[in-house]
Amino acid sequence: MNRISEKYLLWVIAGIVFIFWALLALPFYPVTQNDVVCRYGPMAEAFAQGNWIEAFHPRFGVLFQIFSGAVVWSTGLDGVRACQLVSIFFFALGVVPLYKLLRVAFNSDKLLPLIGVIFYASIPDLFSYAMSGLRDTVRMAGLLFYTLGVVDLLKGGKGFYSAIGIFLLGSIRVDCYVIAIVGMFAFIILDVYLNKWKMWRSGFIVSVMIFVTLMLSTMNYCFTGYFVPIVRAIKIIERIIGGAL
Repeated sequence: MNRISEKYLLWVIAGIVFIFWALLALPFYPVTQNDVVCRYGPMAEAFAQGNWIEAFHPRFGVLFQIFSGAVVWSTGLDGVRACQLVSIFFFALGVVPLYKLLRVAFNSDKLLPLIGVIFYASIPDLFSYAMSGLRDTVRMAGLLFYTLGVVDLLKGGKGFYSAIGIFLLGSIRVDCYVIAIVGMFAFIILDVYLNKWKMWRSGFIVSVMIFVTLMLSTMNYCFTGYFVPIVRAIKIIERIIGGAL
């Protein structure tokens, strides 16, 4: 199997995982999680309607409602079903970095990574997150892509997969933003150690993090009047201002 055909096979597998679980989830899997029914779904519908006040929240992040809202707008599905589709999509997308990581772990063997992907796609604790429309699958995909980028950097590659991971982690949940920041600095330190000061790879990662930070800060400014990426920083700022006064 040459590299090109293997690449296409990998995306075909990811597509099969997406279609399989989507066909099961939409008609047969009832969503009972309060977060999805009461928050994620209505926020997706609000985004599709252009109601930004209801679509975003300072403690929520921005990525999930953008994707799910786009699904509502383009398909006419309700918000809960849209959340299921988006969550399943990112669950299936995780197949790509997982397979590549397993190829490295098993010394380029092709069978064991495929078995690993099958296990990944069939573990109830994992696919239940996707079928329930939760954001955890986006975080999982982000961690897998980030790890793949670090491994690629260690092998002398460009490590651009880490940029995908940083973007997903930084924009999906407020608590994951801190993880993205730590991941960015860890990547920079590793890049400097391996490549001295030829840091164009790190520059790209930093650019992605700046973009995510600007998105979150703009949203928070609209709601709170503070241009900060996470609302927890507001208390720190208020203490500093209060102490100065």
